[in-house]
Formats: sequence, structure tokens, C-alpha cells
Amino acid sequence: MFKKILEVTDVKLTTLESFPPRLLITASGTVPTGGWSERGELIQHIYIVPPIDGYYGFDFVAEPPMPDVIVTQQVNPVVATFVLNSISDDLKGIKVYASSNSKEQDYNDSPVLVLEITRIGNS
Repeated sequence: MFKKILEVTDVKLTTLESFPPRLLITASGTVPTGGWSERGELIQHIYIVPPIDGYYGFDFVAEPPMPDVIVTQQVNPVVATFVLNSISDDLKGIKVYASSNSKEQDYNDSPVLVLEITRIGNS
């Protein structure tokens, strides 16, 4: 069972040059103890109507250790990525939620990553 991580420390957006364009969301954060999964997940919020402020939300979750496992008592890093396959015209940014905070990143500030396709074999 996944739970929200302790804290979001960074959110980065990268527009992937494709048709249609896609948005790569990369979030970094921390979990409160050892024993959590090293790779987190970003769970997209479902909207019946688009958010008024244009910031689409994601919960940053990871798998905590089993209750009977002894874990180190130290904050540990965790990373998650999500590819948004459709960029809405009203998208202003992304907001990622953890249990103790949230972080926003504006879409207009995101760099564009050009993807090269290399053909292998006979042309």
C-alpha cells in the first residue's frame, strides 16, 4: 500500500518535443525512515472540470516498509517521474503534494527536450 512521502523538495518540468508534445514531470523528495521504496510514484489528480488556477495536482507516494521491519531512523531521498501525454491548453503548472508540504512548478519555465530517433539497420 502506497502512502504520501514526507516532503517534496523539487519539481522539474521538461517538454518533450513530440507530436503532440508531452510533459515529463520529475519530482524529488524525502521519506521519514529507511525501508521505503527508492522509486516513488506521481498519482495524477482526476478533475471533473479543469482546476481554476491552471495548476494540475499530483500526489507523491512511495511504498513504506512493512510494520514488522526494523528500519533506520533517518530521512532518505526518493524520486518519481510521470509523463503527461496530453498538455491541456489551460495548463499553467504542476503542483505536487506530500504529507507535510507541496511544491509548484510553472509550465512556462520548462525547457524543451528534443528527442532524436536513430534508425538501426537497413534504410
